[in-house]
Amino acid sequence: MASKRVRQNIDTGLWTNYGHPADGYSAAAYRLEDTQELVLFCYKEEMPPFSRTCYASLEELEDAMRDLSPLRKWRTRFPD
Repeated sequence: MASKRVRQNIDTGLWTNYGHPADGYSAAAYRLEDTQELVLFCYKEEMPPFSRTCYASLEELEDAMRDLSPLRKWRTRFPD
């Protein structure tokens, strides 16, 4: 089962910086409103995403999130 933090915040989204701080990498995980897909986008600085991966379950998405950065470093992403 996915953690409470991921379950409660996946609709608004979560984001983190990862890798060396000077490299400027970040990631965002959320559920797309229109298709309900669970996705993980990876970015470098202010560029468009260089990676988009869809997941079948919250558990799979959370595992991928943990591979990038510990869950305690993921922050709530506020809707635009």
